[in-house]
Amino acid sequence: MFISPLLVKSQYVGGAYYKRKLAEAEPPKTYTWKDIYVDTPLYVGMINRIKFTDIDLQQYTIEFSSFNSYKQSGNVQEYEATFTAPGTTSLICRNKLTGKTAYIYHYKIKRLPADEFKEEPVFSIENAYGNKIGLSSLKNAKKVVISNDLAFKSAQVYFSGTGFKSVWTQTLTQSSLKELDSLIALCQPGSQIIFDNIYITAKNGKAYGIEGKSYTVITDEELKKIQDNSLAEFRRLINLDFVRGTIYFSGANFSTIQQVFGKDMNTEKHKVSERCAPGSVITFDNCVYKNEKGILTVLENRSIKLQ
Repeated sequence: MFISPLLVKSQYVGGAYYKRKLAEAEPPKTYTWKDIYVDTPLYVGMINRIKFTDIDLQQYTIEFSSFNSYKQSGNVQEYEATFTAPGTTSLICRNKLTGKTAYIYHYKIKRLPADEFKEEPVFSIENAYGNKIGLSSLKNAKKVVISNDLAFKSAQVYFSGTGFKSVWTQTLTQSSLKELDSLIALCQPGSQIIFDNIYITAKNGKAYGIEGKSYTVITDEELKKIQDNSLAEFRRLINLDFVRGTIYFSGANFSTIQQVFGKDMNTEKHKVSERCAPGSVITFDNCVYKNEKGILTVLENRSIKLQ
């Protein structure tokens, strides 16, 4: 059994452990591991105490998959972990004798209720397309941006892959990319850029960590192909004959999120979509449409960002 109690400032929340019983972990079979998806989250801004009751830690090494701080507590069967930003992480248990992975515990990382945003801030390099950025777009990028007009504070940036013999790192302390100019100049298609330990300043003046972002540098031709495919996909989806669901429009040309739904969905979607421009984000949520044979079809939830 695996128990994840929470500790704030070295005091148990509410004076007691929050416990959740997980699925029993079967002994690992030949070169396979057991995935365990934990529905009790870990939290930003506190010490998360993770207690092992059915696994002998003398037989396993423990590590988290993401950048964070973790250590063994005074109790040999407990680990303490702290996180700076929401997202996901995996706790990996490896057999000390064989080095093979035995168990992987998958966690969600959340903010404490007092620190939650109405909409979680998102980091990006200007001109980036999702987790990819064209070489020319990168060379011409001037700054990083945070959604909802929040202020960037700092980040640790890692460069690797094509153009780099080893991992290079640089601290970014302003939204301008000038501090990274010398490393960006070395980038080529195939380079990898990771922004980690990202902090922003909220309107209340408080600094918050947000989820990191990684980018792969691609050729301008590859980027254009992706953009063309994105525009074609947007046109295909917006012209479907919807019968229910919601379409959200945000990003460029939308100061607030606008949505269309209900009986006038097919009429209103075209009026609103005329405002779309590079940087607009269109999200299809729980939508059902009639296909060419008149059969009701569920559209997989998705978002498209126009470039």
